[in-house]
Order: sequence, then C-alpha cells, then structure tokens
Amino acid sequence: METDCINRHRRKIPVRITPIQLPSTTGSPYILDVVEDLTALREMEARLSQATGQGQIIGRSPAMEKILRLVPVIAQHDSPVLITGETGTGKDLLAESVHKASPRSREPFVRFSCGPMSAEMLDAELFGRMVGDGAELKPGRFHQAQGGTLYLSEIADLPLVQQAGLVRYLDEGTILPIGASKPVRITTRIMASTAELPEKLIKDGRLREDLFHRISAIRLHLPRLTERGEDLEFLLHHFLSHYTARFKKNITSITPKALRVIRSHEFPGNVRELKNIMEFAVMVCTGDQISTEHLPGHLPGAMEQTGRPGSSARTNTRKKA
Repeated sequence: METDCINRHRRKIPVRITPIQLPSTTGSPYILDVVEDLTALREMEARLSQATGQGQIIGRSPAMEKILRLVPVIAQHDSPVLITGETGTGKDLLAESVHKASPRSREPFVRFSCGPMSAEMLDAELFGRMVGDGAELKPGRFHQAQGGTLYLSEIADLPLVQQAGLVRYLDEGTILPIGASKPVRITTRIMASTAELPEKLIKDGRLREDLFHRISAIRLHLPRLTERGEDLEFLLHHFLSHYTARFKKNITSITPKALRVIRSHEFPGNVRELKNIMEFAVMVCTGDQISTEHLPGHLPGAMEQTGRPGSSARTNTRKKA
C-alpha cells in the first residue's frame, strides 16, 4: 500500500507500507509493517514526467517497458550512454528523456549531429576556438552543454581525429579549444547514438575501438517498430489523437481496411514514418474516419484501393534519428 505520512517537521512524505507476517509461539502471528520512504523515487518520476507530449518516448510493449524502467535509474549517474537502433526508432527522444530525468535536467541538453564538415570546423564546433589573437574564447558545444548533457548523433560520422578528442575528454575531463595553450576542464555528460552496429563500425575503421569501450558504459538498443508488438497500434492512436487536436478535426477512428494496410507495412522509417503517415492522413481527412483514401500512396495496398497514382506528400524515412 502506498500512502503519505507526516514527519516530525510536519512534512508530508510518500511511503510504501508492506505488511510481513512473522511466526509466533502463542498461536497468533505478529504483523510487522515495513515502511519505505518513496521521496527519491517520486522526485525521479517528476523529473521524467517533464518530457511530455511529442518530446516523450512512449511504448507499452515489453521491450519498450524494459527500456523505460531503466531511464530513471540510468539518469542518476553520469556514465556515458550509447544508444543504438535503426533510423526513426527514437534515439534522440530516449537521450533527452534520460537527461530530463536526471539531476542535470535544469542544465542544457545540447544536440550535435556529427555530419560531414571540415576537420577545423568540427574542432571549432565541438571544442571551441580562441579568437582575437587568443584573447577570447568562442565556445563550442562542450562549453554550451556545461553542467548538462552533450548528445552526439551518429557518432561514427565523426572523423577519427575528433573521436580522439572525445577519448581524451572521457579519460581526463578536459578539452583543448583551437588556439588554446592549455586544456579546459568541462563537466558535461556524454550520450551518443548510431544507427549501425558499433562492432561493424569498428571493423570498417569508422569508429575507434577505445572510444567505443569508453562511451558504451551504458548501452541501450531501441528495437524496430515491427518488433514492438502492440506498440504499432498504440502509437497509431497516440499520433491520431495528437494530430486531430493539432489540426482541430473531429476524427474519431480509422477503418479496419486502412488499419490492415498500415499493419502490413514494413516501416523502414520506424516510429518516425508512422508519425508522418498519421500526420498526412489526419491532414487530408475531411470526415470523422480515416480510410485508405487518406493514406499516403506509397503504402502497399493504399494505391490499389484508392486508385491514386501516389501522393506527392510522402513520408521522410531516411532522415537519421
């Protein structure tokens, strides 16, 4: 049983009371009530609940419930986190959920996409540079995330030279801005993601093995949408409700035929693709029920059943998470 009690300072404390039956020589058993203070747990849940709406990673499948149960636990530590999973599975959302559930939640959460750019620009973007004859520091992403979390999306896209700079930070807690004469100490938690298997990236020479071992102190894997069982329909109705409210429509359901078309799709873009499909369907629907004629034309079955040659508004399934 969970309830509240009042301590001697007149403060309300959330507690869990668990009765335990103890043997007795008199015939009547003794009942021992074990009282557990839930204050720390409630504080973690409150921080986690800050990630609401479209910024929150959700799911009801056993695979996702296992991950979501780990979030408040992982959030209490500063160990690096590596998140793997195909594009569109929600790696960015998971990283932000961990940050928002952590004691660092009031500090910045800084995303950096490790896309192609020159080595000097990458160094400046990440580690900062000295300007004005070395008199002033132009801060990089590490400085911007000071005290908070720096999330590196698709870390294998980072050249090996810059990966070496990450190794140094994870070993020593310092970075070296361009033009600086001495290292700068930073207190930032590092989280990273990749859509490819790290072991393959190491084998292909795209990911330093020493960086992998340092950054994967905590490793989380997000499964494909088609591997998440009941989450497909759960997320479908979640996005339906969200976009119905956003577009101020009065859509109450989806036809069984349209549902079959969606269920039969392989979803190479995973959750992001489902989200885009529902956004499109709600946008073009003029009645109170989504049918096959409202689905994007690229879906197998939608084109034949609607007679359309395909929709010009297609879901984007290639953009990385």
